Amino acid sequence: MVVFMGIVAMVASFFNSNEVLKNLVKTPWTSLSGMLQNSEWMAPTTGQAYHPGHAFRHVTIDGVAP
Repeated sequence: MVVFMGIVAMVASFFNSNEVLKNLVKTPWTSLSGMLQNSEWMAPTTGQAYHPGHAFRHVTIDGVAP
């Protein structure tokens, strides 16, 4: 029982020092939030340039002048 508790304490210490749980949640959420905001599987700040709403479009209602 003492050995088991020692192993559990070492594993918990490792997870705490390397922030394993934080990285398990944060890493997938970064690309998922980019997909929700910009429709691209990138971080929200980098994927913003690829969103169709940010594309420059020059359109005229009258059409091309003759």
